[in-house]
Amino acid sequence: MPDSITFKRATAPDSVYLSRARSKDWQVDVRALGDKARPIVLQRDFDGMNYITLDMSAAQARALAAELLHAADVALKEQASPAKR
Repeated sequence: MPDSITFKRATAPDSVYLSRARSKDWQVDVRALGDKARPIVLQRDFDGMNYITLDMSAAQARALAAELLHAADVALKEQASPAKR
């Protein structure tokens, strides 16, 4: 797995999505459909198949983002100063 993943955002919303961002293996979408209970989708694609799809509310996406950022901070701290085991 690469050390970093670069997402490319779509330049403009369309009739289905307010926002779309895609990297080589990941995609994040925000649906424009207001009646959907789960407007945010995070999915992983490889070998032409969709292996992981997290269909979530805005609150769930915000909580997941916070936890992912925390995990990245912990990993960077450990990398900079490995704990003695």
